[in-house]
Amino acid sequence: MKKSKIKVVISLMVLLVIMITMNKSYAGMADLTDEMSDTLANEQLTNQQKAESENANKSSNNYLSSLEVEGYRLLPEFDKQIQEYTLDSDTDEDNVTIKATADDERANITGTGNIKLQTGENNLRVDVSAENGTVRTYFIKITRKIQDETLRLSSIKLNAVDQNGNNDVVELSPSFSENVFSYTAKIYNGASKIDVDTSCLNENAKITVEGNENLKDGKNTIIITVSKEGKTETVSYKIDVIRESSRETSNIPADKKDNKTAIWVIMVLAVIVIFMLLTRKKNRKH
Repeated sequence: MKKSKIKVVISLMVLLVIMITMNKSYAGMADLTDEMSDTLANEQLTNQQKAESENANKSSNNYLSSLEVEGYRLLPEFDKQIQEYTLDSDTDEDNVTIKATADDERANITGTGNIKLQTGENNLRVDVSAENGTVRTYFIKITRKIQDETLRLSSIKLNAVDQNGNNDVVELSPSFSENVFSYTAKIYNGASKIDVDTSCLNENAKITVEGNENLKDGKNTIIITVSKEGKTETVSYKIDVIRESSRETSNIPADKKDNKTAIWVIMVLAVIVIFMLLTRKKNRKH
């Protein structure tokens, strides 16, 4: 019996040593991780300061000296301080040509040239990037008219469907109007597709739907196109559908403190189990 007690004590001491060693190792790892984080943070700060120093002598001029849509007049009249414009009239053209000149020749311009228009309202942007990287955006709203009014939709109804076939009605924002061609909608994260039900002012029109299946988390774009046999004109309705993320909170890494607590719990349980096994073995001998 005395030998059994000695074995129990020795076993407990060994476990205690293991626990202390593991705790020190964990603490060492935590210190190492903290040290690496500090080093990385210092490197990022140094790089940021270096970039700021390099940009200090670069031009911040991101203005335009001229902006025009070929064949049309901007409203209001162009002023480099004004960033939002419309045209003096709607257009029935498929595309327009945008021209712009930077106030500083070192700046870079994007969004100019021949731009394809969709039916209805088009919100075009011209971005000006200064030499130091700062960006200014000019917006031009252009409305493309519909030549064949019968190609408009008279209704759009959406239903979100999950893998089990369950469905929910999806609300459009703004509410549907035949004169509005761009919408947004939100759906729950279980939805895998959206059933699209439409009706058109022209019973003989052809309606095609793209982008309503195999939905992913985040933004999904559905395009509904209305066309007519023998006609080149088409009318498109766009719906940006946002599906909420389906990530589970269990995927979020645990805090270091929680990890440390878990290790201690496991080690204490191990001590209890070994103690019980040794006690049971001793009792069997008696």
